[in-house]
Amino acid sequence: MQVLKFIKHSYRYYKNDSDTSVDIDQIFGFVQALDKKRNIELLNKFNSSKVAKKVYSELPDIEKLKKRRFKKGTFGYDFKKYISSMKHDLFKESMKTLTPKSKKEEKFYQRSMYQHDLIHFLNDYDTSPVGEVMVLSFNLAKEWRWSYFAILFSSFFMALRNSFDPKKTYPGTLYQKIRFSPLVSFCKLVKEGYQHGRQSDWLMTVDLDELYNLSTIEVKKKLNITPSKYWLFILPFWSVMYEQYKDLKEAKEYA
Repeated sequence: MQVLKFIKHSYRYYKNDSDTSVDIDQIFGFVQALDKKRNIELLNKFNSSKVAKKVYSELPDIEKLKKRRFKKGTFGYDFKKYISSMKHDLFKESMKTLTPKSKKEEKFYQRSMYQHDLIHFLNDYDTSPVGEVMVLSFNLAKEWRWSYFAILFSSFFMALRNSFDPKKTYPGTLYQKIRFSPLVSFCKLVKEGYQHGRQSDWLMTVDLDELYNLSTIEVKKKLNITPSKYWLFILPFWSVMYEQYKDLKEAKEYA
């Protein structure tokens, strides 16, 4: 049954137009459908950490962050600024898709959503579909989930499909088209994101209150988060293709 669900949701994601935007409802629908047992395992793992009691007894991280004031140049200041700069409150949007069975489970999900934003911020991953692929790859190293794997599995075939579509490849020389093909880029990015996730701390169990007053650079060092070289290298080229995808989508909608 799990295999059938995996195939069903993977195919749905493949058929969805995910080149230009990320469907938060669909992603967390995957979590609900494919990760029920895994959620319990991860919740138990989190409960055994020192920070769990604090998370359960205090305000959610996002509320504490918004209420506190930090000195300019600190991690707390930088992350708070990052959160406030978001055009959409993905935190609220994602929480609406989840149905926690208890207060503890709700706090666990809230922490998980907060971690998602932290991964974006600390690794400089944008919120484009490829940026989300990087976050999932990074997170998968510490939290194996069938839902995340299903999205990456589907994205692999989407990248393969796009690699043979002249309208969705890099508009350069043949060498550049091969070097920056969606499939090659996807595989390298997933590998890098996963490796960086393996070497860093599990952010769910990090006491963030102890880090907010440090500089962002210090925090990255403490958590063993290093710059993603291939991500930073491919970003300008991906940005060109991302604009192509948006133009193609817009032309299709007005056709």
